[in-house]
Amino acid sequence: MPTPLPTADIPGSNESQLPAALQSIPDWEWLGPGAANTSASTHSELRRRFDFASFEHAIVFLQTLIAPLDALGHHPRIENEWRSVAIHFTTWDAGHRVTAKDVEAASRVDQLYAQWIDACDHVATMILATSTIQSWHAHIYFDAPSREAAWAFREQINQALASLVAIGRFHEKPVGPHPMWSYQLEVGTAQFPEVLAWLTLNHGALDVFVHPNTGDQLRDHRDCALWLGRSHTLDLSAL
Repeated sequence: MPTPLPTADIPGSNESQLPAALQSIPDWEWLGPGAANTSASTHSELRRRFDFASFEHAIVFLQTLIAPLDALGHHPRIENEWRSVAIHFTTWDAGHRVTAKDVEAASRVDQLYAQWIDACDHVATMILATSTIQSWHAHIYFDAPSREAAWAFREQINQALASLVAIGRFHEKPVGPHPMWSYQLEVGTAQFPEVLAWLTLNHGALDVFVHPNTGDQLRDHRDCALWLGRSHTLDLSAL
């Protein structure tokens, strides 16, 4: 556990306790008064940078911080640049100084990051049996300007693949994790190779999001998906 720090009356001798407390969070920088990149010369803060494999992973990791930091009642300043995230903690009601609250919150973020890395390593090394795939979904994405093209493509699918797919509703609004308008094709595992080949050759300017259904919705959408055309950022909080 972090060495306790006072949460009030921080300026002055109390800050001398920081070096000992920071030994419990060695990956964090203490930016004191006058330090480079500190928000003001009289402020101090803790900062750590985290690097991820993708922009999506960076954002998903930030989402995992919401509930734990809400529970602590202490929230950071966050900077996101592509695959990198910089997290800053300071106690505003103590004059923008580092307190025990910041050390506790930084320690909690470290724990969550370690859990995130363990989960990613587990997913990366885990071999999943294809028998876990119950079916496949292909989501045809469109918007107002491409609505007519999406409807015409739906008719083509109905003519070419009627015996191979079940066509879902034509949603003219984002639904679930999907950021665009869409309609869904449900495909059996035996029919999937033929359907995927047809979609690959014929989707044109429309983007298609494809994922298996294994019973793990988050993994199916986040880690096991395919894109035909451009990729889009999903709202994974909807899963």
